[in-house]
Amino acid sequence: MVATFAVMQSTSYYTRQSALSYYANEETTGVWLRGHETLGIAAGDAVKPEDFDRLCAGLDAHGNMLVKSSTIGPRMLGVDVTCSAPKAISVEFAFGNPKKRAVLAECEHEANEALISLVEREIALARRGHGGVRKERAKFVAAVFTHSETRPEAHADGTIMPDPQRHHHICFPNIAQRADGSWGGIDSVGLRSWRNALGAIWRLELSSALQRRGYQIERDTEDDWKWSLAGIPKELCDLFSARRTSLEELLAQAGTTSTVAPALAAAINATERRQKLDLSLDELTQKWRQAAGAFGFEPDAVAAEIREVEVDLEEAGADLEIERAARIAPIPAVLTEHSATFSRRDLIAKTANALVGTHARLGEALATTDMMIATESVIELGETRDGKVYSTPEMVAAERALTELVIRATTTRVAGPDKAVVDQLLADGHLNAEQEKVVRAATGGTGLTLVQGGAGTGKSTTLNAVSSAWQAKGYTVLGAAIAWRAANTLATDLGIEARAIDAWLTSVEYGNEPFNGKTCLIVEVGGLQATRQALRLLQAVEQAGAVTIIVGDVHQLQPVGAGHAMRLIRETVGAVRIETVVRQNEAWARQVPGIFARGEARQALDAFVTRDQFHIHDGPRATIVAVAERWQQIRDTSPQNHTLVVAKTNAEVRALSAAIRNRLREHGAIIGPDASLEAADASGNRHTLRLATGDRIRFLRRNDELRVVNGTEARILEISTGPDGTPAITAEKDGERFTFSPADIADAKGRARLSHAYASTIFQSQGMTVDHALVLVSDRFDRHDAYVGSSRAREKTEFFLDGTTLDKELEQSGLPAAEADRAEARLAHLAERLSRRSLKTNALDIIAEKERVAVHRREFEHEL
Repeated sequence: MVATFAVMQSTSYYTRQSALSYYANEETTGVWLRGHETLGIAAGDAVKPEDFDRLCAGLDAHGNMLVKSSTIGPRMLGVDVTCSAPKAISVEFAFGNPKKRAVLAECEHEANEALISLVEREIALARRGHGGVRKERAKFVAAVFTHSETRPEAHADGTIMPDPQRHHHICFPNIAQRADGSWGGIDSVGLRSWRNALGAIWRLELSSALQRRGYQIERDTEDDWKWSLAGIPKELCDLFSARRTSLEELLAQAGTTSTVAPALAAAINATERRQKLDLSLDELTQKWRQAAGAFGFEPDAVAAEIREVEVDLEEAGADLEIERAARIAPIPAVLTEHSATFSRRDLIAKTANALVGTHARLGEALATTDMMIATESVIELGETRDGKVYSTPEMVAAERALTELVIRATTTRVAGPDKAVVDQLLADGHLNAEQEKVVRAATGGTGLTLVQGGAGTGKSTTLNAVSSAWQAKGYTVLGAAIAWRAANTLATDLGIEARAIDAWLTSVEYGNEPFNGKTCLIVEVGGLQATRQALRLLQAVEQAGAVTIIVGDVHQLQPVGAGHAMRLIRETVGAVRIETVVRQNEAWARQVPGIFARGEARQALDAFVTRDQFHIHDGPRATIVAVAERWQQIRDTSPQNHTLVVAKTNAEVRALSAAIRNRLREHGAIIGPDASLEAADASGNRHTLRLATGDRIRFLRRNDELRVVNGTEARILEISTGPDGTPAITAEKDGERFTFSPADIADAKGRARLSHAYASTIFQSQGMTVDHALVLVSDRFDRHDAYVGSSRAREKTEFFLDGTTLDKELEQSGLPAAEADRAEARLAHLAERLSRRSLKTNALDIIAEKERVAVHRREFEHEL
């Protein structure tokens, strides 16, 4: 139900489906949603293939070129924004009579119109200037091609047939007329950035159109953008979701999902196809009814059930305003849960999703958005090339409070460790000049010291000297980190008590006083701290009169929460730096992470390619298998080595873990039957986890009775069945045996928070040091991911790439490569993706830039 975005690859895909596609015979004609007199197109007319071809080519009605062709590569034809109705609507359409189908089609048409209206009202679709840097409003043309089914797919009973699935290809040919009458191409990048908002408005308008015709909407309790029609059995929707299931299985092989990688999903959907079934829509309808009947559903009875839940519009509207207000109120806080700033399109999307089921339409969604801005529930910070930027008063206040606090802390003086003690520690520690500088700064007696330390620069060695110095002064040194895993590593390295930051904050909230005037708190992996969390921690430290040393790296992964606390602190009070890398054995390997960090990914990738440490395989399954085989080779030849297998997503990690687990079964390291658990990964995604004796596991939640925290690893010794029939798992960690059940580590939904421990996400790997790293790379990486992935190993890092999947991503980007230059095209595209910077923005960044521009403008006007 998410809107997908794709660069159009062929006009005939839309206008000549009867010759080459899977759609029912009569579904081959599009309709113009927006026309243009000069181009000879009228809204509401059927799309003629020759007209669609020439507009995508940038030609007017007489064949004259209106839009200049690109000087680099082939001209983009246009873009396709595809909107799919919830499966329940497709089921209703499949079983409905002609009148019912006409009603559904009217609702969908209203949704299509709302999407186009949003583009007209909000998006500067035309480009001007070198590289199209200037954007402006323009008159465009758009057509919709509506289809009622998917490609044929094998179903549970072995039948091969299409699923009912109403979806609409809303196509924007690459031609638009600016206000001054000139012509240009459309801004495909800008339009893509609005994908979520376009989809949200389409879904909102569709749901409200259905409500106006008496249907009842059921909203999903977990995902605010999901909804369905009341009265349609979920089992029936699942029956007719064979194509979706097949697609997700293919994506799972690539270690992703359609939500994470919509472009890849579109590419697979376009290439993984069965032969067309030469059936009319009436013939398909008969097959759908037969399939439903075979599974115990009577189509006419289902239709009757739907009618039974139809509601009276006037009665439903009585409390709508109260309901709308309740749904809108949390939006500002939700938008700043993970980001300190957001755009107008983010605000529109969140508002539209919240209003589903309240009869609201496009105009009301936009009016509600404007109301939040007018009442300063959200505030405009400034404007960038991408448009206006917003935040909330609370977020801005938190950032200002943090900057004021760190200024106070850095000007606060305490009696630091004796110089003679520090000198002796430095002499005994054999530290380099940068490390010595950090030690002296961190023991100089200021209330707060910020250390910017790159990956592999020997921070642990440096912190050992710092910790020892403060302990010699009579201080209790404590440690903190975002994750328990990093906190435990810090505790082991320094021989101190360390906890996850949230654990320290919980202790404070319960009235405890973990810090006092003789506490030195060392915060590791500080670059992952979000603003609010850092503020709360430093407020507790300040109140206690303790000393804080924050160590981190702004070049590594970004905080999950809103804002980048470490960067804000550094820009406010500065930092002492440690940059000389000492981790990797070879000089070139020590340089590569920094090259990635600077955004020069091609140079870094070439270094791996020339040393045969960059491997390309054909297809997701082959790539996953190659990683597992390499892991096994290292295990066989160097069993004492610690090998890290790392990937971007939890889905990729599960795929890698399954492949490695197969190798371990083949070698007898895992034995006995599998026990299957319903589990949730670190992101809360539901999946089935298979465990057996010998498996290495990772706990994903804390349990004090078991003495495990998020990140604790163990090995399964035995799985038995408890008295209540649930598995009883006996495991060993650090020489200690313990037994637990899935319920002991289950979340609120009863899912075990447990995973295999054979691979890690990039996020989980930050802070780790290993002998060998195997990195499953993809174009979902950015420079921060590449930096972390390339800086974990002492001896060797190897990258593995699924070339076939990358080719599909290239195609969807409009950059297909000829066979002769495929290797170069792959590396160039991957380098461009790995060079992207994804820094978390602080609200004060935008305010500072706005003030800087205002000062410059005043100076310029004064000169005039």
